[in-house]
Amino acid sequence: MQLLPDVIPAADMHYDHVARAILDTPYGTSGSLPSPVMAGTEYFYTYTYTLPQNWIYEKMHFIGLVLDMSTGEVLNSNNVINYGTGLNEVTTVGDISIYPNPTTGEIYLTGAEKSAVYVYSSSGMLINSYKDFSNNMIDLSNLENGIYILNIVSEDNTMINKKISIMK
Repeated sequence: MQLLPDVIPAADMHYDHVARAILDTPYGTSGSLPSPVMAGTEYFYTYTYTLPQNWIYEKMHFIGLVLDMSTGEVLNSNNVINYGTGLNEVTTVGDISIYPNPTTGEIYLTGAEKSAVYVYSSSGMLINSYKDFSNNMIDLSNLENGIYILNIVSEDNTMINKKISIMK
């Protein structure tokens, strides 16, 4: 147990997992989902927010959730780390590079030539798998805008998951 003064100096404070902004209201965004919601259907809603310059983007998480407004129960949530920048970033995981991210459809993977690549929707549904892709390129241009998970399994069964976003 640690005894601290009634007022703790700001320099001694440490915050972890604190909401810095809540878009629209704490009770959700009216009209962001249709009524009724159909099981097995993916729904998308886009927010735009300009981060203050003093925020450290690399340490941020973006949380989305679905609430039952009659009970206050969280029905579903998703932690999207560093998504939506609009930058063509190169992501390196181990010796594998994935770019561009976000993409309009084509992604390039280097260092994954002998790997299997599985593409999942944000709801966890397997979209496609690639076991032999030429020119280190995978064409995802047939997919809708959104967030997808690449599951990359190397020949020694090492597994890497990476989120990518498609923005056309």
